[in-house]
Amino acid sequence: MLVKKSNQLSSVRKIHVKKEQPVLRMIKVDFDKDTMRIHLHGGRILSIPVNKFPEIKKLSISQRKSYHISGGISLDFDDSDEVYHINELLGMELN
Repeated sequence: MLVKKSNQLSSVRKIHVKKEQPVLRMIKVDFDKDTMRIHLHGGRILSIPVNKFPEIKKLSISQRKSYHISGGISLDFDDSDEVYHINELLGMELN
């Protein structure tokens, strides 16, 4: 940004300091009868009741194994039209 100061042009730099939020990235998903486990980069595992996601609950065991993770933040299944963002899986609203 250029600022006129005393009939001279000088360069002014703006410095923005952002507080970085930790980024959660999915690396793998597996299931047992009632639970979906999302394995995150860094070793953490989220356990989520499958009944919170009716479309996933409808899938058979073999259909649940046919999933794709995109960019570590979205999850979809071959036999479902739904795409789930990691925030949605965590129960957070998407803006």
